[in-house]
Amino acid sequence: MRLALIALLLCPAAFANPLGAAWHWAGRHKELLAADALTVAAYSADAASTRYAEKRCPSCTETNPFIPGRPSAFDVWGVAGGYSAAAIALNGLIWRYAPEKFERHMIWLFVVPVVTNEAAFAVPNNVRAAK
Repeated sequence: MRLALIALLLCPAAFANPLGAAWHWAGRHKELLAADALTVAAYSADAASTRYAEKRCPSCTETNPFIPGRPSAFDVWGVAGGYSAAAIALNGLIWRYAPEKFERHMIWLFVVPVVTNEAAFAVPNNVRAAK
């Protein structure tokens, strides 16, 4: 009797797909996930190159107005995380409340300049300053 009760209770769990909703969401929001991943990668590359430059160049100072001239790792990564979180929230709001599906592509109007700036200017300048 006890074994039958356990089998009855575990049966729905065996057939349930706990990741089904997450996979369904990810499958329908690939563009949003790609934009968020690029944004986080760009800000992370900037934070890593800033830390690299700070270690190699004692006379270099940070120009971001939100952190001190010689920031700690916590300051640098905290700002990068804050920027990333704000960008992800903004992208999510645009994606959720776009009146037409086609207007969801507006997320790229923010992502492309951010990624281009970080990849073409900020990260290379940090690395050049460290040499």
